[in-house]
Amino acid sequence: MQAQLAAMGAGFEKEMAALDGGADAETLQHVTFKPKKANIKVQIVALAWLPYWVDDAGEATPAWI
Repeated sequence: MQAQLAAMGAGFEKEMAALDGGADAETLQHVTFKPKKANIKVQIVALAWLPYWVDDAGEATPAWI
């Protein structure tokens, strides 16, 4: 089992080295998009309220129970 574990560890390290090398090869490009009023659409506006009672000790208890 120790030999299998060592072989799996070596394979893992080899794959991680291959992945780490690929990250350096890629370059990222910064792109900025400016939204226009025509491109913004609000579909829903909602308000949720969950009332709680807070006692002197700072414990919060739901007010709907």
